[in-house]
Amino acid sequence: KSASYLIVNLLLILCLIFSVSAEALSIPDARMAANGTTVTVTGYAFSATDTPGTGFADEFYLSNNKAQGICVTPAENTPITIYKEYSVTGTLTKANGEIRLSNAVVTAFEGNTTRKYKRLTCNEATDYEIYGGTFARVIGTATSPVTENGVLKSFILTDENGSM
Repeated sequence: KSASYLIVNLLLILCLIFSVSAEALSIPDARMAANGTTVTVTGYAFSATDTPGTGFADEFYLSNNKAQGICVTPAENTPITIYKEYSVTGTLTKANGEIRLSNAVVTAFEGNTTRKYKRLTCNEATDYEIYGGTFARVIGTATSPVTENGVLKSFILTDENGSM
């Protein structure tokens, strides 16, 4: 009786540990986790593997409603649809200035979980009081790139209305 009691208690403790560790973190909290930690986050793909010109074949970017994002490298070749909502569990890795979830298990939410961006002008995009944290798209021409050590630091974007 005591051995089976211990086994049952051990199984309950293991179930509790695994259920707590699978609980989703916010993307900012996940980004702050220690290198090598397994974390789960949810968000919308804003680059994709199945839409030409929006991403890379082996990774995508996930964003929450506040435009906070993280790079994801799936464990398997998983088709990712832009703007669809996903749950991602992976190992947090920090290298070369990039924070990503590697070897990630990616699960799409069922149903109508796609999110469309709001198209903004350059002037609207700079109005943080109204549009801060908006999942947005600004279309324009980029000029005057500034790089530092081969890394793009800034550029000027001019939209179709001539706004910068």
